[in-house]
Amino acid sequence: MQEERKMMEKGTIYSLVIRAIENLTFQKVKAVSEQFMHDLPQEVREILLNELKCGPKLMETEPSMAAFLYTYGNIYEARLQRAFTHLSPAFFRHEIEWFDYDDGQAVGLMVYHDFLKSRNLHQQIRRITLVHPSESCLKRGALHAHLFFPKTELRLVCKSVNLLRPEDLLTDSQGAKLHLLMNIRNVDSVSAVGLSKLIQANVQGYNQFVCLSPFYGDLSETTARLDAFVDWLTGGAGTFFSENLKAGQLLEGKPWTCALRVFATGGVEEDGFEDLSGQEEIPAQEPLHEIQEVEEEPAAVTCEITSPSEDIPDNCEITKPTEAPETVTLPEDGSESCEIPAPEEPDVVVTESEALGVFEPEEPDSIRQLRVLAEQGNARAQNNLGFMYEIGQDVSQDDAEAVKWYHKAAEQGHAKAQYNLANHYALGRGIAQNYNAAAQWYLRAAEQGIPSAMNHLGTMYAVGRGVEKNEAESMRWYTKAAERGDEYALRILQKKFVLTGSGNRRLE
Repeated sequence: MQEERKMMEKGTIYSLVIRAIENLTFQKVKAVSEQFMHDLPQEVREILLNELKCGPKLMETEPSMAAFLYTYGNIYEARLQRAFTHLSPAFFRHEIEWFDYDDGQAVGLMVYHDFLKSRNLHQQIRRITLVHPSESCLKRGALHAHLFFPKTELRLVCKSVNLLRPEDLLTDSQGAKLHLLMNIRNVDSVSAVGLSKLIQANVQGYNQFVCLSPFYGDLSETTARLDAFVDWLTGGAGTFFSENLKAGQLLEGKPWTCALRVFATGGVEEDGFEDLSGQEEIPAQEPLHEIQEVEEEPAAVTCEITSPSEDIPDNCEITKPTEAPETVTLPEDGSESCEIPAPEEPDVVVTESEALGVFEPEEPDSIRQLRVLAEQGNARAQNNLGFMYEIGQDVSQDDAEAVKWYHKAAEQGHAKAQYNLANHYALGRGIAQNYNAAAQWYLRAAEQGIPSAMNHLGTMYAVGRGVEKNEAESMRWYTKAAERGDEYALRILQKKFVLTGSGNRRLE
């Protein structure tokens, strides 16, 4: 432990600045790197961004580490926050070990800290193992890990993933572990089977895996390598949660993509864990909303549009949300030309206090207006307000408050709210986990034509969760979703050999 402390970054301007910040969050850490980049001469900043675009670097220098967070920080945070949402609720009730493979600067660990705090979870992390080939980057990651989890034991492994040896990952056989692989695409120098065998040989007991990478298409090498790695670790039994998100699906209006796999091995039910290995693939539990004003309110109002709307009423005066200056977003595979346009200077000067999020904005008028309508009993407004609380947009993230408003709208027969409420029952977010209740609400939403609810019913009938196991009923609901053009249902039916690859029903 003492040796790990010696390796931690200290005595630098960056370390002094970071240590002086109270109530650290990932966004506050990223703001320091953003300020560093903004203070550079434009020509220097262009050089750094060009180098970053030309492919992965070891990030041996302060400027290269700052450029990485400046450019990719928000992308990684969005992917990680989404991934952590799909961890088993039982997982958070246990002390864990954390294994971080090739994640420069411990970004995943910082985002995990923020995720736990936003949901008032108090999980203990007994030991953190960080793996990275750059000593400078590993030192910074160690600093971040220590500041975010000061009482946790640190183990630093300054190696490339392909040089790891069994002794680098030795751990106790008891207890839960979380393994984070941020970019499995970047470890093509080691085979999927080689890395999986290395992990399997040393890590016993209950293990939760979070694998993330950019998504370039179902047939891309990136996706194939990711799925091969999952198959080797799970014995081909399938994943607990899997999704591929195209541009605009991870975060609306952003060209970010994400291939996400969250799965578990070696669950021990008697210890409070669920054995998730070998179970049916779980469809995405993404909340459904209608960002639009409701017909019952004739007075003119101002709407802040944050996602595509199905219908905008005539009395809605649309205004564009105010956003902070954005950083330059670069291609994620580093395969394109290294020539990029110079980034635009921000129109406003951001003070240090503003960059570090000292001042909290007041609740926007759009939320106050939405709340009035919701309290008057409007189901669509209630569902939208629940959605805002679920994702923490313009309000503090609060799952219990989201459940409250979803329930009010669901009781009035609002299909999307019924689906959203079912998700919370299934995950145990904001309410006690109850698969029976989840199945009932999924059924109500499915009967009103929500394909995502049909998919969940198909899964629940396939594994006998919340309902009696019934393969025929499972196929019936998957088929109903597929008939509405749902890509997830079509893929599941293809995997079950009900459909051929062309989408035509196979003759028995």
